[in-house]
Amino acid sequence: MFKKIDLNLYNKFNDLSLRYFELYPKDENKSLIFSAKVNLSFGIQDINRLIGKINYEGESKDSSWFYELIIKAYQILSAFDVIVKTFSVVKSGYDQLYGSSNEKDGVNKDEERQKIDYFRALRSLTTAHTLKTTDKSFEKFSITEGIYLEDIRMKSSYRFSQPDVDGDIILEIRKKDESSDNGLGSMEYRGIWIDKDIIDPVRIILDKLNIVNNKVEELIKIQENKLKNKKIENLKCMNNKFLIDLKRAVMERYPNEIEVRKYDNGKEEEFWEIQEIFNFVNWQYTFGDDRDLKLKALQDMKRNELLQYAEKVQGMELNKKDYYYTLSSGINREGIDYYCDAKISEYLKWNRNYPETKEIELWVDAISDASQINQVSNEVWACLMLKKMQPDLDKFFKIEWNTSFRELYWQYLVALFVRHQIGL
Repeated sequence: MFKKIDLNLYNKFNDLSLRYFELYPKDENKSLIFSAKVNLSFGIQDINRLIGKINYEGESKDSSWFYELIIKAYQILSAFDVIVKTFSVVKSGYDQLYGSSNEKDGVNKDEERQKIDYFRALRSLTTAHTLKTTDKSFEKFSITEGIYLEDIRMKSSYRFSQPDVDGDIILEIRKKDESSDNGLGSMEYRGIWIDKDIIDPVRIILDKLNIVNNKVEELIKIQENKLKNKKIENLKCMNNKFLIDLKRAVMERYPNEIEVRKYDNGKEEEFWEIQEIFNFVNWQYTFGDDRDLKLKALQDMKRNELLQYAEKVQGMELNKKDYYYTLSSGINREGIDYYCDAKISEYLKWNRNYPETKEIELWVDAISDASQINQVSNEVWACLMLKKMQPDLDKFFKIEWNTSFRELYWQYLVALFVRHQIGL
């Protein structure tokens, strides 16, 4: 049974590279790094799939999968080399990564350098240059000009006389020798071990991602320290200037916080949770009763969250664990109908239009009919879900319908907030 390739170091590199792209958006090698990363990902996945297939099916007389295994392993080696060079990870490159060249020690496969060199030689002989392998670095493995690959076979496929070599796979090689009786040279058999000669070199390559990760982390810290010392103006007063300066800083520091959706008609829409919180905090609506105090209580809480968010952006301290800055965060939904809540949030949250109350009232007592495809708009359906929940919500905050869709959603959140406050 062959052990699959561990993805931990790759996953870390994936996360770090995404953060690197955020902080270095003008890096001319951005697309190259991204493609190399994709090559690593697909190469690892394909090798693990092949390992699973080999483990499940056992040895097969068909050796076609061997070629795919070699190709995918070389895909990983090539992608890793690109990443190392692009990030200038090490000064002396290949030697520093895998060890210095040792021509006299070509038989010792225990050294990382020898394993990588031997894999490169196998790849050249079996897939790249089967009739013309002339790389001088392969001479220590007796793979030189005049060595021709004729076949690759599973050792188990030899039904009668078996070559006197060990390995999962046997390479049938012709050695050029003009002094031979017929001038065709002689046959040689070489044994290849799947794990030791192919999969293990891949593990060695991917282990070196740790060095890459350290370099990328260093580059990230350098840029984060620069931005940390770059003051964001107007973070104290909750006005339009506050939002403009904060947004500019977020675009530079955490651009993925702001989602831009592009549509086929060329229209673009921007979604930023902070924008919604800001709009809610600055919503000036008077109910003329105790609802005004309930609204203000939630607005004050969200205002404090906004200031906290701004401080984290200034200090370059925003991370994935902090991505809870949404208008609905911190409001308990326990006991609330999940479907109704999801539709109200999905269809009303960003919509500034006003509802046609007559249309909504028309369907209130015919929700079953309204649920049919294309009977009502998404917004009307969300309002019907809100109407369905309203008797229970009015106990905490009576919904005022003479507002926009998104303001209905805001009132819905205030009702949930008050409900949460009193412990229900």
